[in-house]
This record gives sequence, structure tokens and C-alpha cells, in this order.
Amino acid sequence: MDAELRGELEEKARSGARLSREDGVALLSSDDLAWLGGLAHAARLAAVGDVGYLAVTRRLDLTGPEPAAAAREIASAGATEVVVTGVESVAGEAGWAAVPERLRAVAAELAAGTSLAACSASQLRGLARPAEFLAALRSAGVTSLAGEGLPLFDAPDAPDLAEVHGAAHAAGLGTEATLAYGHGESSEQLVDRLLGLRRLQDSTGGFTLLAPLRYEGPDNHPATGAAALKVFAVARLLVDNVPHLRVGWESHGLFTAQLALNHGADEVAGEPVEEAAGPEELTREELVELVRDAGFRPVERDAGFGVLREHPGLDPDRRESPQPMRV
Repeated sequence: MDAELRGELEEKARSGARLSREDGVALLSSDDLAWLGGLAHAARLAAVGDVGYLAVTRRLDLTGPEPAAAAREIASAGATEVVVTGVESVAGEAGWAAVPERLRAVAAELAAGTSLAACSASQLRGLARPAEFLAALRSAGVTSLAGEGLPLFDAPDAPDLAEVHGAAHAAGLGTEATLAYGHGESSEQLVDRLLGLRRLQDSTGGFTLLAPLRYEGPDNHPATGAAALKVFAVARLLVDNVPHLRVGWESHGLFTAQLALNHGADEVAGEPVEEAAGPEELTREELVELVRDAGFRPVERDAGFGVLREHPGLDPDRRESPQPMRV
């Protein structure tokens, strides 16, 4: 990248000007990760400040014998986000009309402010009377549709999926945008996916967060940590209307997840354990410490990104000298 283009991109990014497709491709093609990360970090600080959000996720199978009892147990463990699985099985056995009522029983057991995600856009594609069903989900206590790892904005069925997201937004349900990457796509394809999200968000305003997902299929070498950080940085800079950028520590690894917080991400999500049995597991306290060691103030948030629990930030005395990242 020549100095003139670099200067133009930096000026646009720092001024908050909307970046173009050509800008996005140029940024993604840059080999200066420190510079790119600095631009994304500045945009992240401008958007959310020094907060590092935590989502303590738990999964609940709606086909289980007593989903309400399972929800009660999850709530007692302090989950901030519950993702419901097994929706299609329930619909296949009892019909889609049974789904909201079972979810209502789950929502009744959760603490106020807990995020409850259920039903992905692909599951609801082609559903009869989608607006009525989405309104029923909202009434039952669902706060958002569940995310999925599909390349939403350039898949053959992208118009149908986008329509479901738009209908969910109209019904008052937030949705999570997931960006699948690392499966041989070009820089142009990746940028086009991000811009598709930006256009839909301009129209509906209902996406609450973007979560890049690294593809790890059997026929594929996972994207490197540096490539992952580029994706997070460009996502923060290009998608200027989705407020939150999530990194999953389980899929990206602890070190990359921590670095992602300094490359545009503002939330770390995962399923912490009560007692860690190895380096790839984290307790809740270790998840808080991961965010703190990255230089941010850990906050467990509710469905609307309000504060459920706030933890002390990094000790100012530790900023006097470089500190190792504990991962």
C-alpha cells in the first residue's frame, strides 16, 4: 500500500467517514497489522469506550425432559446468555405453535435481563405467517434470534435470510450477524459480506452484534491468528452501524481472543466452566481476568448491553510497565 492511499484511509477512518468497498479491500490487503489494529482500536474506543463485555453463555435443549428446570439451574449459575437448541425437533413433533409456549416457560425461570436466543433465520425461512410467529417469540420472552455460521450476505438464499432478519427486527427482536470466514474466500467476497450486513442494518437497525466465525472444516487449514485479527479490525471499521463486535474464545483460542479486543472487538463470549481442567478451558473468574489483562473494564451485560455485573478494571499501577498477557 502506497503512502498516499494509507494516508487517505487513515484520515477517513479516524474522522468516522464511511468507508467504501475499495477501502475495505485495501485495508484487508494491508500487511501492517499494527497500523490496521490501531485504526480499529480507535474506532472501538469511540463506540463503546474502555468496556470489555462478557457473555457467559449456556445452551439449553428444548427437547429435554424438563427445559424449565434446566433453565432454573442455568439461572442459578449466573448465565448472562441462553441459547436454545432443539427448536426444529419440537416443531416437527408438536408444530411451530408449540415453540413459543415452551420458550415462555424457559424465559420465566431466567433472571431479568438475561439474553434468550432461539430460532435461527434459516430455520424460519419459508415459515407461514412469519410476522405472527416472531411476535409470539417476542411475547414469550425471546430477545433475539440465534446466530448461525452461514455466509448470510452472499449465499444463494441470502434474500430469504435477509427478509427473516428484517421481519425479526420489525417485531422488536434483535439478531446476531455471523460472518463465516477462512474457507478460501477472497478479500472482495469478505468485504461484500460485510457491506451486505451494513446495508441491511441501515434499513432495519436491528443487528445487535457481529460475530466473525473462523471456519475449521476437515478439508481446510484454519485462518491464522493474524488473518483473524485482520477480519476483526476491518469488520469494526467497515460495519460502522453495528455497535458490538464479538469474539468467541473457544473458536479463536485464548490468545487471539485477547488480542481481538485490541483489534476492534468489544465482547468475549464462551461457556466458562466451574473448574478448568486444562489450558483451553476458562472459569468465569479467568474470563474476567482475560478481559482485564487485555486492558479493559470487564462488564457482564444484559440483553440490551446494560450492566448486570461490573468488575474492576486494570490496576493503574500495572500500566507503569509492560505486563505479560496471562492466557
